[in-house]
Amino acid sequence: MRNLKELYAEFLEMGAVYSQREFSRLWGMEPSWFSSTTSRGREPGIYPLCMFRIQIDRIKADTEIALSETDNEDEAEALTEGLEELKIIRDEMEKAILEKAMMRFSFLENKTIPNPVQASAERTR
Repeated sequence: MRNLKELYAEFLEMGAVYSQREFSRLWGMEPSWFSSTTSRGREPGIYPLCMFRIQIDRIKADTEIALSETDNEDEAEALTEGLEELKIIRDEMEKAILEKAMMRFSFLENKTIPNPVQASAERTR
């Protein structure tokens, strides 16, 4: 997956966002989330990834409408390129969501949860 700064640059170039604050909102987060996350070198968690993935579909739908309404060949080409890029980013987000979910699941799977009956018997010995 691309890092947040690369994704921000892509969405800025596409005209999907105009500021870091707006980009943070696409992730379902507070306006300062992007700058805070990138300055700390962190990666988005499952919740922001899922929210961003949902927003990609909304942007994709808006782009498809704009493409159907334009008569300008240059604009149609730019919109088509944007749609292709959105599909790639959507696939990257889905992969990142699955990877994070699998990491969480494997952590839970390997975590030993004590048997309460056994723990009680051991305390009374």
